[in-house]
Amino acid sequence: MNKEKLKALINQFQNHTISDQDLYLLKHYLKNNPSDEFLLEIVDELGADSQEIEISSSDQIFQNILSNKEVQQVIAPQKNTKHRLVYWLSAAAACLLFFSTIGFYFMKNQSSQELADLSLSKTEIIPGGSKAKVVLDDGTIIDLETLKNDTVIYLDGYAIQKDIDGVLSYQLDPQLKDQQIVYNTIITPKAGEYHLVLPDGTKIWVNSSSELKYPLNFDKESREVELKGEAYFDVSKIQSQQHHVPFIVNTGSQKLEVLGTIFNIQSKNNKIRTTLVEGSVRLTYADGKKFVLKPNQQAIYEEQKNNIDIIAIDPFYITAWKNGSFAFDNASIHEVMDILSAWYDVEIDYLSKVDDIHFTGTVSKYEQIDKVLDAIEMTGSIRFKIDGRRILVMK
Repeated sequence: MNKEKLKALINQFQNHTISDQDLYLLKHYLKNNPSDEFLLEIVDELGADSQEIEISSSDQIFQNILSNKEVQQVIAPQKNTKHRLVYWLSAAAACLLFFSTIGFYFMKNQSSQELADLSLSKTEIIPGGSKAKVVLDDGTIIDLETLKNDTVIYLDGYAIQKDIDGVLSYQLDPQLKDQQIVYNTIITPKAGEYHLVLPDGTKIWVNSSSELKYPLNFDKESREVELKGEAYFDVSKIQSQQHHVPFIVNTGSQKLEVLGTIFNIQSKNNKIRTTLVEGSVRLTYADGKKFVLKPNQQAIYEEQKNNIDIIAIDPFYITAWKNGSFAFDNASIHEVMDILSAWYDVEIDYLSKVDDIHFTGTVSKYEQIDKVLDAIEMTGSIRFKIDGRRILVMK
């Protein structure tokens, strides 16, 4: 927000002419920008001009801050409903005090229902993290989030290990390899993801709202898994009797076959997006069509239309989630909000038509959601409001 816009909103607030929506925006901005370079100057200008702001000594308040003492009753009602604003020596202190003044304004001038409607949501929306459940071959469910790191669970013929870094891996009894194939399924919820290593050494990162079924003891001819949702694969190469054992990923209408490579698959909303980072993969579809992908290519298969497009792409934007980031390259705001909805487990409501808005940028997926929304708002073409676990989207 530029200086003139910020000054105008503060001035409207002083004169009790600020709209409910602008008051929300002002509160939100001040809360997240306590060191705004213009703030001290604006408060100084308005303090000199206004009859409603009384300036008192800031020395004691400033000393309290330096000594980590809690500042008590920085705002008190005065005669003629004036507000007493203590003028602090830094922009951050001035911002905190002004923010408190807005809170007082709310209490004195709004009904309790209006206060509930307009105040910032107290619902804490935190980023997702390592959350998943493993369904064993016999139907037993293990919640990995509640399992402590560096823990081993011994089962019939194999052991499940959650290592010191929280990565899921397996230890197999040699006799298990010659027995009937045993399957496990890992399921991630909204706001969840998980990293696991299969017994063959293949590393897999499973994204939120996804499901991966995999055998522990692959047969000698192929290694086959089933995916619903999104996962990133770093497939290890193995040989059996002088020939490579292919790794196969089934996603319903598509079968992907590799020998050893790195790729990302996303299967949702009747679309399967396969992005190749390195190596080579062969895609086979229900109608018999086959395609070979090269690095930096993405295959987009629309199941309902039975249509396949292969495009050139920068894998960075597709695989950034695995490395702890959101990365967008001219993505529609609907694509962006779908990803945020899955990761933060929130609902998205569109109050304006935003089909024409796109976003390019990268931000850590472990930031609080308001920081991510602030980054998107910097485009100047869109605004957000947090209401409980809903994100309201508007122009």
